[in-house]
Amino acid sequence: MQLSLYEVLGLIGKRIEAERKMRKMSQQALADASGLDRAYISNVERGKQNVTIAALLRFADALGLSLGQLIDE
Repeated sequence: MQLSLYEVLGLIGKRIEAERKMRKMSQQALADASGLDRAYISNVERGKQNVTIAALLRFADALGLSLGQLIDE
């Protein structure tokens, strides 16, 4: 079964949020570490924002993960 774009964005957002919380990071701390805007991070975590590969790489780096670890189910 193929997932829709919105389902994939929701899954990625939940994964980023879970990894951030596991590291006891606030959205602002993740924003500071990744160079991304806190409001952008909020939208990504809620699955409301399309995300580029460049942004995913920034998230992964800030969370100490590889891109594969970040997006693998």
